[in-house]
Amino acid sequence: MEEKAAIDNNLTTTIGKVIRSNPVSNQHSKRRYQYEFYVNGKKHAGSSIGHLSDWIENGNFYQVEYSSENPESSRMIFEIEFVQEIKTQENGIKVDTLYVPKDLKIKKELNSAVEKLRYKTN
Repeated sequence: MEEKAAIDNNLTTTIGKVIRSNPVSNQHSKRRYQYEFYVNGKKHAGSSIGHLSDWIENGNFYQVEYSSENPESSRMIFEIEFVQEIKTQENGIKVDTLYVPKDLKIKKELNSAVEKLRYKTN
């Protein structure tokens, strides 16, 4: 409970990446997911429990809530999966990394595909 209070009292958020998972003993529908995230360029790690039915996989990105006073106090929120978009200049130099909700990206891609089909049929 102390860690939960520390997070809630000094709440800050970022995006983290699931790096591995392990079964939770005596709870066959749940797994413990280890993740990593960065705060001011420093890597931090944590673990949270999620349900198998949430389709959480290694490499997926989710929101991480952490204590601004102690980033080691953290929890991953599995409600919305994010995808990483790396913005580059024409010469290939990476200039920014964005994280967008996966559902939103899929919706944009479908809308774009529909527009292309409309353009071709006209």
